[in-house]
Amino acid sequence: MQLTVGQLLHACEVLSISPVEILYPVAPHLWGEDQAQAETRLAIIEKLANFEGLTLHAILRFLHHLKTEESGEGQQRL
Repeated sequence: MQLTVGQLLHACEVLSISPVEILYPVAPHLWGEDQAQAETRLAIIEKLANFEGLTLHAILRFLHHLKTEESGEGQQRL
């Protein structure tokens, strides 16, 4: 069965899960260059999901101050 993005999001809402919980197991390569990096990013995403607004804002301000490397496509990544 093929799902649209909207249908996937609706299913996630009904099941009270995040899209990451569905997508990560079938495509971990989207989260990192290797398994360790993908698992680290997943752990960060899961942790961030539990913070409230003010804490998230503080974390975002902190992340803006971290030094990043330029990727080959001109985007910055951590």
